This record gives sequence, C-alpha cells and structure tokens, in this order.
Amino acid sequence: MNKITSQQGFSLVEMMIAITLASLITIMALSMYFIQDRNIGIEEKRSGNITLSETSYSSLSRLLRHALSNTVTINYGNGRLNTANNDSPEISSDEMTVDFSLPPNYPIWPNDKLPYDKPWVRLHWSNRPQADAPYSITIATAANPADLANATPGKLTPDEGENLIANLDFWPLDANGNVQASPQAAAPGGYLLSVTSRTTIPDQNYQHPRLAQNNPLAQFRTHSLQGVVSPRN
Repeated sequence: MNKITSQQGFSLVEMMIAITLASLITIMALSMYFIQDRNIGIEEKRSGNITLSETSYSSLSRLLRHALSNTVTINYGNGRLNTANNDSPEISSDEMTVDFSLPPNYPIWPNDKLPYDKPWVRLHWSNRPQADAPYSITIATAANPADLANATPGKLTPDEGENLIANLDFWPLDANGNVQASPQAAAPGGYLLSVTSRTTIPDQNYQHPRLAQNNPLAQFRTHSLQGVVSPRN
C-alpha cells in the first residue's frame, strides 16, 4: 500500500504570530542600536570636552610660566572672576585679555621663529556673539605692546567641533594664595588659571550639578581645570 504524505503550509494565525515576533525583534534591535549610538555620541562629546580643556590648560600654563611677571596686564570685560568653584560655568557677555612679554630674543613658543623678535603676547577670550572668534582662545604676538592691537590673532587650539571654551580666567593671588579684589592687583602668590569647556549640543538625559533645572545651560556637559601659575620673576 502506498504511503501518502500530506504537507500543509502555515496558517494565517501562525503567519501573523511570526510577523509580529519578527517585528518585535526588529524594533528591539533598532532600539538597542539607537541607544548604543546615542551613548557613543555622548561619550565622544564628553571625551572632546576633556581633551579641549586639558589641551588648552596645558598650553596656557606652559606659556604663562614663561611670562615676565612685571609685564603681565589683565583686563576683564566685566571685571568678574568666574572659576570652576563658583557661579555658573558660563556668564553672558564675558571677556578677558592678558598681555605679557616673554624673555626677549629667546626661542619660546609662540616667539619661536627667527629672529625671535616678537616677545609680546596677547591672549584673548570672549563669548560675546560679536567677537571675532567667540568661545575660542586666540593668541597674537608683536615686537612691542603697542603693536599688539594691530597683530593678527590665531586660535590657541583647533576647533573641537561640538565643544567650545565656555570660560577662561587668569586672576592674581596674594602671598597667602587668596584671590585678589582686582584683576590688576599685584600677584605675589601667582595667578589662578581656570579653563572650562562645554558641549555645543545639550544632552536631554544630563543635569548639571551646579545649575537649576530651568537654567538654559543645565543640560550642557562641562569640564573644568584650574591651578596656580607663577610667571618668571
């Protein structure tokens, strides 16, 4: 007797169940992918913040240690200190300029090109929208202080894409290491250097620990470095 084998396809219900399961698996896989992609993006922005602040602080502290202390002049747009330990990481219409001289005829960056005849340096930072390079630290050199105003500045550090310098401070300290009342005061205890970077794009899952939830900067990640710098005597 011949054996008859009967083959039947999937029923409509089985097909619907299979499609539903496949859709759920696809949705879960896509959700995991987007979560992972977002986390990678956040980590890249965080790493960029750290890199920008550390590179800027290292370059500035190394340069300012070579400044001749009796030539340092500091000017603030609003005369206000805003370090990593107080206030907001960023205040509006902030600006500062530091002029100083390096040892003349000595090859020290940025006066490291023959004939080493531009020892005067101007550091400038501003977050004002009308500034030439807002949220960037610029540096210019000249043969004498009078020429600094007409010198063409360049950026101290390259653009970091989604990160910027949110604050820069260079403030004199007294002999006991306390902050002086004025940026033009003498600095027997050296200078407090503070650099803060932040992201240009907010992170909806982040809350800045020093800011209220309704603060417009509360969801921007920041990174700060500060320390004491003593120029040459």
